[in-house]
Amino acid sequence: MDIKSPEQVATTANTAKWQNPVEGMVTSSYGDRTNPVLHKQEFHDGIDIAVIEGTEVKTPQDARVSAVGTSKTFGTYIKLKTDDGYEIMFAHLSKTKAKEGKKVAKGEVVALSGNTGLSTGAHVHYSLWLNGKQIDPMYYVKLPHTDEVKTEYKDRGEYIN
Repeated sequence: MDIKSPEQVATTANTAKWQNPVEGMVTSSYGDRTNPVLHKQEFHDGIDIAVIEGTEVKTPQDARVSAVGTSKTFGTYIKLKTDDGYEIMFAHLSKTKAKEGKKVAKGEVVALSGNTGLSTGAHVHYSLWLNGKQIDPMYYVKLPHTDEVKTEYKDRGEYIN
């Protein structure tokens, strides 16, 4: 039996049913990169999507809010869980709009983008897990990205559209 990585599952599954959480520009990739605040090499556990502060953040799938909180690094964040094993986190938010335990429908506004935590400007940090394994959310969005992001993926031997 051929076991596929979550990224391979994403590219072979119908990811068209996933909605972009915001419409913006991906400015930082998932994976090893230089932290723009701390100026050191580290693993970035999501993608950053640049948008103006206060942009509505929508859930890409039907889910349940599993956590709402704040941290020094992520600032204000919200986590969602889907019935099919995905966990989604949006961070650096200015405000959350859904309480823990609430069911949310695909496309429902769950937060507003912000510039909280360790951040260089208004954006949405988007992290994704499948069955407890962290995966690259870039495979689940259809968004433009900077040349720098394209280079980061290319330097790691990965391809993105």
